[in-house]
Formats: sequence, structure tokens, C-alpha cells
Amino acid sequence: MKQESHRLRTLLCDDHEIFREGLSNALKSIESLEVCGEAANGAECLDFVANNEVDVIFLDINMPVMDGIATLKAIKKIK
Repeated sequence: MKQESHRLRTLLCDDHEIFREGLSNALKSIESLEVCGEAANGAECLDFVANNEVDVIFLDINMPVMDGIATLKAIKKIK
């Protein structure tokens, strides 16, 4: 029986759209990863994490609305 492999659900959180797009394209070549979403700031990231299952987050430190450090602290409280 073939064992189903789990793909890591990955969220990209960065305020630069071109960076998110480039990283997403690069990650597509890794079979064990699935880019399940993107966020342009910490508030969008928190909303996504609260409503979706995510295994890995690529999180920018310097973002508008809510920076990466504040976002990480908030994620730790809800997860």
C-alpha cells in the first residue's frame, strides 16, 4: 500500500508582492511544500492563520500594519 505523503502547507507573508511571487515560484519545485496562501502584512497573516491550517510561515520582519515580531507573538497566542 502506497503511503500518502503530507505536503507542508506554507504561508508567505511579506509586503513586497514581487518577492512573494518569486518565492512562491521557487517553492513550487519542492514537492513536499504547498503554498496555501499569501499575506501582505501581519494582520492579513493572522487572519489567514486563524482560518486555515498552516505548517510553515515565511514571515517578513519589516511590514506595515503589524510587523513580523508582533505577528509572531500574536500567532503564538492563538495556536
